Amino acid sequence: MVKVNNISRDDQAFTRDKSTEPFKQFYNPDQSIHRFEKPREYVRAINAAKMDDIHAKPFLDDLSGHMDTPQVIALHSKNMGYLLTGACDGEIKLWNVPSRRAVQSIKAHNSFVNGIVVDPEGEYFYSCGTDRYLKKWKLDTKTLEPEKSPVANYITDNGLLCMDHHYKQNLLVTAGDVITVWDTTRLIPTQSFDLQMLHTMETVFAVKYNKVECDIVAYCCRDRSVGLYDVRSGEVVRRLVMARKSNAVCWNPMQPFHFSLANEDSNAYTFDMRKLGDGPIMMHSGHTNAVMDIDYSPTGSEFVTGSYDKTIRIFKTDTTNYKSRELYHTRRMQRIFSVKFSSDSRFVFSGSDDHAVRIWKTNRSEPLRNMSIKEEKTLQYNKKLVERYKHMEEVRRIDQRRHVPKLVLKDAKILQDKREASDRRQRNQEKYAMKKGSKIEKPVAMKKHFLREEE
Repeated sequence: MVKVNNISRDDQAFTRDKSTEPFKQFYNPDQSIHRFEKPREYVRAINAAKMDDIHAKPFLDDLSGHMDTPQVIALHSKNMGYLLTGACDGEIKLWNVPSRRAVQSIKAHNSFVNGIVVDPEGEYFYSCGTDRYLKKWKLDTKTLEPEKSPVANYITDNGLLCMDHHYKQNLLVTAGDVITVWDTTRLIPTQSFDLQMLHTMETVFAVKYNKVECDIVAYCCRDRSVGLYDVRSGEVVRRLVMARKSNAVCWNPMQPFHFSLANEDSNAYTFDMRKLGDGPIMMHSGHTNAVMDIDYSPTGSEFVTGSYDKTIRIFKTDTTNYKSRELYHTRRMQRIFSVKFSSDSRFVFSGSDDHAVRIWKTNRSEPLRNMSIKEEKTLQYNKKLVERYKHMEEVRRIDQRRHVPKLVLKDAKILQDKREASDRRQRNQEKYAMKKGSKIEKPVAMKKHFLREEE
């Protein structure tokens, strides 16, 4: 026999006599659940968002000492307390970040320093410039010499605009009018590829090795093309021509098939190298002027961009939100040419046109002092509360509020009007084309920004 229990209720106990009467509240016998648990938690989420905004102090300090714009920033591969910067006057400085002072200052080149990389062992670093020299330097933070001479000089036929180091072998790749692969133990390049082999006659000004597929190099060219170059075969694997040229490229360290571009149209684009013809998988917008540099955090969950509009933005890569998570700026900071994440992803370094290298916190309200276990748990609890109630209007408004300069707001309004006009023009074309019996294919927003792919 199967016992069946009928569930029934009295309609009079649940039905209101008048529409103005309040709904009847029933007591929950479970003592572990408070009747005001949700309202209390919501108030705590609002207070947590307010406290995060009150304690937001992202700017830490600036490293002053350069006499020209620092346009290249490199990290020490073994010791995250040291930083290398190269300026437009040919000077390279080695900084001790905890003490905020310059350990060494070297007059390395007679013109712009366009690239600085540190070898994986942390013993040497390499620099290149438009004076056609590639130089190898001893990286010693203990013996502080006022002037140093390079360990080796590599002379090229053309000016060098960018460089990168292999993540496993002693190989360097430099680019300018020619892409060249160097063995650091030799003074003659092992491979040299003319740009005609890359289907272009323009200059390459950004190259970056893949951190997993170590023989794949991504490059950005002045003719608006972006390509993947295989060092082993000496051939271009894929090539894409965009509507505007890209200024920098960076690979995701945790998702080796994804790379991001800093573009002139004030956007950053993330591509999948396996499906380059499908266009970008994400378009990150928010800047109002050209994006000059881009760099991923070691965790691969976010990246930082520096723009010509004098702002720094941090974007997340694990969400579908195209807006930035953080926006940093100061009144004195000028156009930004270089950005870099620290090795522990807690700090961001930026080099701007006012000759200063600034240090920012990745999380704007995170304290730098050592916290107790109780304080850490409280911060984690508040963070989870804001994340849980971020869809609520009051919490979202407090959590996403950022102070934006007036010029950026004005330019953003102009760009928004242009986008609305373009969408309105597209809708009118579709409307009147349907009347005539024809059909216009509506383009996808992200696919407007690339033209073709070449295998």
